[in-house]
Amino acid sequence: MVLLKSVVAFMPEMESIRTGLRNVMKDLLRAQPLEDAVVMAWPVVCGKDVAARTKALVFADGVVMVEVPDAAWRKQLTSFASRYISAYEALLGHVVKEVRFKVQQSTARVEEPPKPEF
Repeated sequence: MVLLKSVVAFMPEMESIRTGLRNVMKDLLRAQPLEDAVVMAWPVVCGKDVAARTKALVFADGVVMVEVPDAAWRKQLTSFASRYISAYEALLGHVVKEVRFKVQQSTARVEEPPKPEF
């Protein structure tokens, strides 16, 4: 019971820290050119798991273009686009109007097998 009370008492402190960090992030992002700030904010907006597999490429005319690994990712993340726009709004104001997802171009090259030397 004492441990539970300690955890409950600690939770508001953690919320305060989280809010403080979010405010610091807002200030840092708002000090950047808008095009850069939107791209830099993508990992905060989408979370670390999605950020590990995607990449914000460019922001122009209210649209942020995000590269995704395949069509399945594009379909799934498209369903979350309104959440991402809301997260951007919380960080930067109403600047992102749309999030578009682009499937990553394959960079793997087919290599010829080595030819035997005689």
